[in-house]
Amino acid sequence: MLRAFLLIIFFSLMSLAHVVMGQSTGSAASDEVILYVTATDRSGRSVGGLKSEHFKIREGGAQQEVTAFGPAEAPISIGIMIDLSGSTAEYVNASFDALARFVKESSPDAEFFVMRFNTNQELLVDWTRGGDDVLEKLRGVTITPKLNTALFDAMDAALSKVATRAYPRKAIIMFGDGMDNVSKNSYGDIKGKWRKSGVQLYTLCFRSAADAASQIGAQADSRMDELTKLTGGRAAYSSSWAELNDHAARASVELRAQYRIAFKPNNNVSNRKSDVWREVEVKIDLPRDLATGFGNVKARTRRGYYLGRAESK
Repeated sequence: MLRAFLLIIFFSLMSLAHVVMGQSTGSAASDEVILYVTATDRSGRSVGGLKSEHFKIREGGAQQEVTAFGPAEAPISIGIMIDLSGSTAEYVNASFDALARFVKESSPDAEFFVMRFNTNQELLVDWTRGGDDVLEKLRGVTITPKLNTALFDAMDAALSKVATRAYPRKAIIMFGDGMDNVSKNSYGDIKGKWRKSGVQLYTLCFRSAADAASQIGAQADSRMDELTKLTGGRAAYSSSWAELNDHAARASVELRAQYRIAFKPNNNVSNRKSDVWREVEVKIDLPRDLATGFGNVKARTRRGYYLGRAESK
């Protein structure tokens, strides 16, 4: 009798775990999709105080009903990547300064790791909660930019590391120039991994005049734009120390001011395959009195999801 009772408890917990992680539970109609949404005004500033009726969600062109709504108050796991390849020598101190600004202004509930990369990767700070602890552990780090840039391989390693955490929200912040010249992962490989991850990506890139004007710089920008838009994050480009600091502060504010929105897909629920990418679009529709004050408020979130994949809850 006791054994049967324990088995019931075990399978009940396993079923609950499947729901929490967004795995298929056998009923496609029961799967709930969680979106973390950033709302920004015409000046790019985060907008708070919005209500569920202000958000319109579409999947595959079909309007979706919001089933849960509120501020994204859950703790967040953040992986920080910093490029220490030879091409970063002129601005690496600015990147570390912006990194410090980012962690200081992040949520006190956030946890971080810091990874440096060039041809290889090295963990500078393992999972630590609180910006002060991160900065204390970075004090003795020797900064020596050298070698080539395996950005996509470093992203792969960072995604694997952040995926192990139990916090519901996950993000990766990359400080560097967005260029890659020696990765084993192709751009197509890493793009596919970002699509499946549910992890937001912010890339805070320093751009010299030569980089900005070069073909390789333009290609890097195009790729960082695509990856960040895919995940609901943001790509920022700076040409000065102060500008990079401002973008870092803005990224921390955005991650603290997001909305958590849930919906249960209502279209084609009887034939929903787990390996099909499902496009999602979120727009904000404000009444005239609010629109006058904020201007055109835009929503930013991940572009889609795979049914049955792990969801960030």
